[in-house]
Amino acid sequence: MPSEELHAIELLARVQYGRLATSMRALPILAVARHIVVDGRVVLRMHSGLGYHEACDGTVVAYGADNFNAAPSGDDGELWSVQFTGPAEIVHPTPEQRERFGATPSR
Repeated sequence: MPSEELHAIELLARVQYGRLATSMRALPILAVARHIVVDGRVVLRMHSGLGYHEACDGTVVAYGADNFNAAPSGDDGELWSVQFTGPAEIVHPTPEQRERFGATPSR
């Protein structure tokens, strides 16, 4: 993996949430998602009630995260943003991976 990608993965591990962009029924959607990094891959947890996860399955998506809402002192005063693009597929995380995501959202 190139050093730029490794640095992006390192930054991504510093925050818990990001935004996923794709299309659904020919319309663009932007959804908040929780993420973890597993073996160099970004695994997302999304709300399943709206069908966004199904819209992503088998398509190219974009996922971005940043530290814009964090206190500037948190990352040596530096603001950063990363974005990934690539094909998405539905996966079922292991119990250990589910634990890494944290508590299930209440709604």
